[in-house]
Amino acid sequence: MLRQNPVDLLLLDLQLPEADGWEVLRRIRNQMTATGLSIVILTASAAAYKSEEAFNLGAAAYLVKPVNIADLISTVGNILKKNQRIEESPCRHERPVC
Repeated sequence: MLRQNPVDLLLLDLQLPEADGWEVLRRIRNQMTATGLSIVILTASAAAYKSEEAFNLGAAAYLVKPVNIADLISTVGNILKKNQRIEESPCRHERPVC
């Protein structure tokens, strides 16, 4: 679905009613490793090892619910700005030297 309808950012709640959010994250990353998709994790768990696992699986951010709306807006805005700078970089397709 994401390949047919590309997006820049995905908000993913790990506590999904009919699926394992961790498995969703793994599948997205396994299928879309080369894309610029940023994934922001939303979860009720503040456990440090879970946030570390999320970052190891390619999450761009890890926010604990209840999420402060200002923090969410700031996080999403910063990620999108960073992605835009990367897109506009003249050497984005080369090995990192810039």
